[in-house]
Amino acid sequence: MRVLCSGNVAIDYYGSCPADALAAYLKQSDRVRDAFESGELFLGGKGMNFARAFAQAGADCWIHSVVGRDALGNLALDMISKTPVNGEFVVSRYRPTLFFSIDVSRASSPLQIPRRHAALAFPHKNIREEFLKNCACLVSHAHLGWRDLLSLCDKAKNAGTLIVFNPAPIENLKDLSPIYAADIVIANREEAQNILRRIDSGISASSFDLAPALSAHLGKMCVVTLDKDGATASYRGVNWHGGPCSGKAVDPVGAGDAFLGFFVSGLLRGYSVPDSLRIGQAAAGIVCSRFGAHPGGLSFDTVFDKIRETPAPRRYKSVVGGPQLYG
Repeated sequence: MRVLCSGNVAIDYYGSCPADALAAYLKQSDRVRDAFESGELFLGGKGMNFARAFAQAGADCWIHSVVGRDALGNLALDMISKTPVNGEFVVSRYRPTLFFSIDVSRASSPLQIPRRHAALAFPHKNIREEFLKNCACLVSHAHLGWRDLLSLCDKAKNAGTLIVFNPAPIENLKDLSPIYAADIVIANREEAQNILRRIDSGISASSFDLAPALSAHLGKMCVVTLDKDGATASYRGVNWHGGPCSGKAVDPVGAGDAFLGFFVSGLLRGYSVPDSLRIGQAAAGIVCSRFGAHPGGLSFDTVFDKIRETPAPRRYKSVVGGPQLYG
């Protein structure tokens, strides 16, 4: 089961240095080495998070991305080489490596440090249609290498490869072309609402209406994650709701990406939509319970151990006041 993930590779910083001083603090290679050895730096980025999740789920996963020709980029390449993900399609560019400052105590979104970073272009000419024909799916998100993203989607379409698209970060979604090109769209609440508004400004949907509304308008499988309210999936008029995995959330970074990787891996392995939802929710629960986007030991075996703590998804129809569950 070969999977190609096209998206950002970044370094996540979990440390005490103020965000406005991080760029200078981590500019020198010795500072980067010290921060890594003290456990302040983690491999991240949506593309890499997807790729690690697919690899942990047992796929032959390849990452297509860009890093900078700097100390952080060198660290990222070295860290990728120590994962089960194939990094042959990761290239280096002169702009800085993308990295984020993460403050778990404030429960805030990761803060992107360099505004102009290397991941503004994703050279794809070395990814040929023949390679994509041997891939079970292409997975991507709304990164800033927009023309490269659309060209890669065209190649995947011509190759007959399944396309999975995550419209994050939503501010990077320049138009709906990759949404229409995708076979499966996986979004969070805010992203789903944004897409519906772009389709028709008159659409107003509650949380549990989002996946059904998206699926009805797009004519494809749509999944919407709802944080503490679980996740929903809709396809061909059938809606499923899966509750969140139990347990204390320590660090939510990467949980949605792990959900995507394990949910899609479940589908590719032949599991049903509700079973795949439960697999994805269990994986997200494991990631939330530990620091960093890539906790060690995540696999299909550990996910199935966690499944007993994850509610079995049920079919539903949306009504006023919340979903009416049945089945």
